Amino acid sequence: MWASFQRGEEAGFTFVFNSYFSALFYYALRLVNDRDKANDIVQEAFINLWRRKETFAVIRSVKSYLYRSVHNLCMTGVYQLRREEKNLNEIATVQISEHTHYDEIVKGELWNEIYRILDSLPAGFADVIRLYYIEGKGIREIAAILNIPVYTVKSRRARGIQRLRKMLPGYFTFQLLLVVLTGAK
Repeated sequence: MWASFQRGEEAGFTFVFNSYFSALFYYALRLVNDRDKANDIVQEAFINLWRRKETFAVIRSVKSYLYRSVHNLCMTGVYQLRREEKNLNEIATVQISEHTHYDEIVKGELWNEIYRILDSLPAGFADVIRLYYIEGKGIREIAAILNIPVYTVKSRRARGIQRLRKMLPGYFTFQLLLVVLTGAK
């Protein structure tokens, strides 16, 4: 697939895009705290990558390039915002340490894996799990959103959790998933 990307084929681009978009989006979102800006930044990073596709020899350098590109685009946007507002108090709040930078990359990768696992569940189960654990919606609210009975929401949540337990190796891994889903956004 990588060779396909370097040749400028759509299938290769789609593969690279699908492989990295979710994690990069989450990473950008943590830096700019705005879904639309994060989406725009990640798309711009992919456009820049596409323009330089022939220069990348190995897939690892693409991942590094994309993360660094997203980081730089986020910081450029923050800098421009600060300059426009001329508010010196905001300058101190935007500093990011290398440790935080690494943490955000790991969180982005973890969220990418969580979404991949949820995507393997049947749609009805995945929707309920996403709405309940990730978006923090209540049972009745989910029932209204999905236009299904409250009992069905409870059943799909319970059955979805059972399926996740079977899919994840070990009790600790499943508990870690629940911790991340319920509180580490």
